[in-house]
Amino acid sequence: PCTAENFNPELILGLIGQVVLPHLEEQYPIIMENAWKKPANMTKAD
Repeated sequence: PCTAENFNPELILGLIGQVVLPHLEEQYPIIMENAWKKPANMTKAD
């Protein structure tokens, strides 16, 4: 059988999602705060 057929990106993405999503949910507010602060910090740096 072809190795490409054995390779299932959906399965891998699912496993990654199970591991990463809980952490994203915990850090999402922090990430959003940093995302909003970054443009302000960049303009201040200039």
